[in-house]
Amino acid sequence: MGSRNDTVARTQAPVRAPRAARPWQLLDGTMLKWVAIVTMLVDHVAITLVYPEFLALRGTAAAVTWANAYNAMRDIGRIAFPLFCFALTEGLAHTHNRPRYALRLFLFALVSEIPFDLALNDGKISFVADTNVMYTLFVCFMALWAGDSIRRAEGDRLPGWAGDVVTIALLAAGAVVDIRLTSDYSWFGILLGGSLYLTRQHRLAQVACGAACTVLYCLINARWIEMYALIGLALILFYNGKRGRGMKYFFYAFYPGHLLILAGIHALVF
Repeated sequence: MGSRNDTVARTQAPVRAPRAARPWQLLDGTMLKWVAIVTMLVDHVAITLVYPEFLALRGTAAAVTWANAYNAMRDIGRIAFPLFCFALTEGLAHTHNRPRYALRLFLFALVSEIPFDLALNDGKISFVADTNVMYTLFVCFMALWAGDSIRRAEGDRLPGWAGDVVTIALLAAGAVVDIRLTSDYSWFGILLGGSLYLTRQHRLAQVACGAACTVLYCLINARWIEMYALIGLALILFYNGKRGRGMKYFFYAFYPGHLLILAGIHALVF
């Protein structure tokens, strides 16, 4: 029978030796999150405010300007998601309380759904269809956590590669769940988050695998705008391995908060 200390130890991420930062690695975790939320905000402003203005002016000379602004802002917005996935994998690897981390993701997924639907889903509120990206991050986290738990529990009986196979199988199951929920970024989010976690020991491998996932998504969906996500992936190369200034609850609260504000502005203006 295990002791209480044994139980606590199993919930903690494996300890890794800190990686020495290169001279060009000047971005900490907080800086990357700021890039993510600013580019996400640009994207959501384009959807909620710029596009409706374009529709209102369609057929006029000004519509071209609004269309160009919309397209440029959506391109910028693609930078955000890879950085959120990267932050998730870093959180999973370093948190000392995975159950609390998972609960936080789950609660903010629920809290964010109504603001998400009001701002980006034409006001059609549903907690089980067309759900927000926090659902995707939560499902990805749970699949990776389960894979790690099995790897640790069966470490003496499984070869190293078998643990990765189990994790990949769990990610595939998570992707099916996300497809059923029609969550934002869906299976692509699970695939991208999983690839970034499984290759986290090698930064170049992370970027290469993330790029491969992005290209695959573009090929399958013929949605080439997502190639701008490669900019976000490239920023990972400049990460210095440091957490940065702690503002974790601000970053969580920003997601539903800014969506609610944008939904309100849209309702007042349009």
